Amino acid sequence: MIKRETILHVANLARLELKDVEVDRLKDELGKILNYFTKLNDVNTDNIEPTFHPFPINNVYREDIIKESFPVEEVLSNAPNCTLTYFLVPRIVEEKDGN
Repeated sequence: MIKRETILHVANLARLELKDVEVDRLKDELGKILNYFTKLNDVNTDNIEPTFHPFPINNVYREDIIKESFPVEEVLSNAPNCTLTYFLVPRIVEEKDGN
């Protein structure tokens, strides 16, 4: 059902290097898996309503409440290095000239 070329193509997309033995084994295993899925065509689903999820799901939202922010001084009080309004952190991006 599944071709050797398909296995090699998918392996290439996934950047996998497969040996011939592995390709043959995957061809057989994936073929068995795909054949198993064809059995689903035999299931009578005429009176079954389509579902998106087997259980009812309700999103839990909380109301947005506007409140005061923390004072800047309090937020920066435990910072190892800061200015009056910002955290100071080490530079991690290099500039073009190498600095």
